[in-house]
This record gives sequence, C-alpha cells and structure tokens, in this order.
Amino acid sequence: MGTQPCEVSAYAAGKIAVPEGGDYTFDLGFDDWLCLWVNGEEIHRSRHERGFTTDPIAVRLPTGESEIQVKLSNMDNLQWRLWAFCLTVRKAE
Repeated sequence: MGTQPCEVSAYAAGKIAVPEGGDYTFDLGFDDWLCLWVNGEEIHRSRHERGFTTDPIAVRLPTGESEIQVKLSNMDNLQWRLWAFCLTVRKAE
C-alpha cells in the first residue's frame, strides 16, 4: 500500500553522558516496535499497534558516557506513514 516500503527497520546510535551514575528513566516514543541497547546490552524490546506513543523504561547508567542504539520498525499503515522516535533521559524519581 502506498509508496513506502513496508516491514522494514532502521537503526540510530549515539552517546549520552550523565554526571552521576544511577537510576534513570528513558521515555521512548515510537510506533510499531522498537529494540533498545545500552552499552551493547539489550535492555528493552516492545511492540504496540496504537500509533506513536511513549514507553517509560528504567535504566541504570554509569557515570560518564554510555552508548545508545535503537532499532525501530515501521509497518505499512494507512494513517500517518511516518518514521519517528524520540528518546528523553531523566533522573529516576
């Protein structure tokens, strides 16, 4: 359907740095499914069929830099036909 490929995935990778190691929350916004790795370890895998929404994930980070990698899907859909994700990092409460 439409003009975009269906059932494909993309990766995003980057680094974050925190001044103090400890418990953090990643708010992951995505559609369809997503896998998250922190420093090479898979820590979250999720799938939903309710459009773009956010999952809060508890993460323990070391002081300093950490490598983040995300694998994101985009199934063929009739509504938005977009690729999007977001990642917000906050100190756990």
